[in-house]
Amino acid sequence: MDLSIVLGGRDDNYGENFIERLNQALSTNLENLDKSDIDYEMLVVDFNPIDRKYLHQNELLKESLSHQRVTNIIVDPSVSEEEDLSPQTYYEYFAKNVGARNSKGALILTTNSDIILSQNLIDDIKSEISNDEKDELFYRCRFRGEIQLGTSPDESTQAADLHNPSFSDSCICGLFSGDATMFSRHVFFEVATGYNEGEKRHRTHLSQSAMDGEILWNVYKKGKKLKFLESPYYHINHGRPNPRDNFYSQDTYTNKPNWGFVDYRQEKINENTILITK
Repeated sequence: MDLSIVLGGRDDNYGENFIERLNQALSTNLENLDKSDIDYEMLVVDFNPIDRKYLHQNELLKESLSHQRVTNIIVDPSVSEEEDLSPQTYYEYFAKNVGARNSKGALILTTNSDIILSQNLIDDIKSEISNDEKDELFYRCRFRGEIQLGTSPDESTQAADLHNPSFSDSCICGLFSGDATMFSRHVFFEVATGYNEGEKRHRTHLSQSAMDGEILWNVYKKGKKLKFLESPYYHINHGRPNPRDNFYSQDTYTNKPNWGFVDYRQEKINENTILITK
């Protein structure tokens, strides 16, 4: 397997029209990836679903989540209760850890549920599969465009440069790094050791933030070099987020050994869907 694309979400109308945005992102990205001839998989993590409103049962998402390249992973709230987490909170980066732990790709792209990967960006990613130096690198997508729900980007769609040399985090290009960041499997598992689940300030009832930058500082300070993917991606515009934790560390870390909830029971629900539960 060349590439694993990992993202998370749940049916809670985050930012308004969440299901519609997720549907547009999934269907567009699957179509573009299918054109690329990359041997890929997409892992969609349904984290702490509310009142058993599972993504794979939503009529709008059924087609995308039954695509042969998609694995839909449900993390039951019982896991959060066992972990002393809030079963009502969507833990974005813990969800991405779960996806990564269940992935098979030589490259792991972590992204969000409202991100469109341009065909040119997918081509850039494809070129890195054969890069012999990928285990010495971490990748950031440099150009970000904004689109409205239901619209498709084209060559005239503007994209902003996320790299500003005057920023204090320019060495990692930390701006919007939750949107689209890529690592080799070796760097994600052996160097980064995933997003940091051991930090207690990311385990509160608040939605997670800043962990996207922390993982970049972690690999950067452990000697990995930033490489830009120069083609744009596009964010589907939406409302303001829920209150978030505000802890942000630039220190290195080693994650807890069982990150990604690997010790919990997995049950196959259907051909594409796995339930992780206590």
